[in-house]
Amino acid sequence: MPLTAQAWPCTNCKHNLGRVVRGQLVLKGELNANTNGPCLVVVCPQCGKLKTWFPSLEESLDYILLLMSRKVVQAKQQAQALESSNGRAE
Repeated sequence: MPLTAQAWPCTNCKHNLGRVVRGQLVLKGELNANTNGPCLVVVCPQCGKLKTWFPSLEESLDYILLLMSRKVVQAKQQAQALESSNGRAE
């Protein structure tokens, strides 16, 4: 399967911000980019307009599952710490 790349231009000035290859965003050079959960917010160096990359549904669900798993582990650790401190108090 050949690699096909789709341009990812700024929505305002059409400056090339990167490309999409097999569903993954590849940014062009060093850009001002910040994460917002699973999304990536990129500032166009030419006009300053923000553009947001939204991952696929599968990647978004993976991110949500990761967050949920972390919360479960954190809740278990808190419960263990509470049980431990209650055992010392008696």
